[in-house]
Amino acid sequence: MADSTKYPHLSDFEKRILLILEQKICSISQVSKELNENREFVRGILESLRQKNHVVKTTVGKSTVYLPPRHASMFKILEEGKD
Repeated sequence: MADSTKYPHLSDFEKRILLILEQKICSISQVSKELNENREFVRGILESLRQKNHVVKTTVGKSTVYLPPRHASMFKILEEGKD
């Protein structure tokens, strides 16, 4: 869970994004709708989190999604199994 003890150096908004992503895979649009924020603003925060290695960026169909690193390894295994 994205609590203050796990991520003491992140802002409350970044923690809210991580909490959403730990619960389910979301596109940038879905995260922005859930937080009622501008999509480009959320995209910038997600890119910042990616550069800090808190999330991994990948593509699902036409959507760009961000995942916590531990979910990304599972997601990769599932994607490889589709071949």
